[in-house]
Amino acid sequence: MPFLQRLWRWIQAQRTPLLWSLGGLVLSFVSLGLPGFASYAPAEQLFVWAGDGALLKAIHGDSLWPILISASFLQALLITPVHGLLRRWWPGLSRWPHVLGVALGVWLVSIVCTCLMLLAAVDA
Repeated sequence: MPFLQRLWRWIQAQRTPLLWSLGGLVLSFVSLGLPGFASYAPAEQLFVWAGDGALLKAIHGDSLWPILISASFLQALLITPVHGLLRRWWPGLSRWPHVLGVALGVWLVSIVCTCLMLLAAVDA
């Protein structure tokens, strides 16, 4: 029972980022992964800059939707953990720099994960 009490206190303390994560999941579900383009376009550009843009041509159009949907759900799920990390590392950070830090952290992690998913899609 003490575990459930600690979990409930944590949920109450993290109510705002959990609601943002829930909103992101709903948006990802309703828009069929379109927020995933926020990490796909930079990941694709990284491949082109690295000279590996030809690898992306091996991925057929229908094979991109699982990557986009996964990236979209990942972005939504990362909001609360990134919020918690920023609160732990910089507890005195004011509201808007904190929001910007969370958004930037979620975006950068999702770009790296999207690159890894693209590499897996081409069996590289």
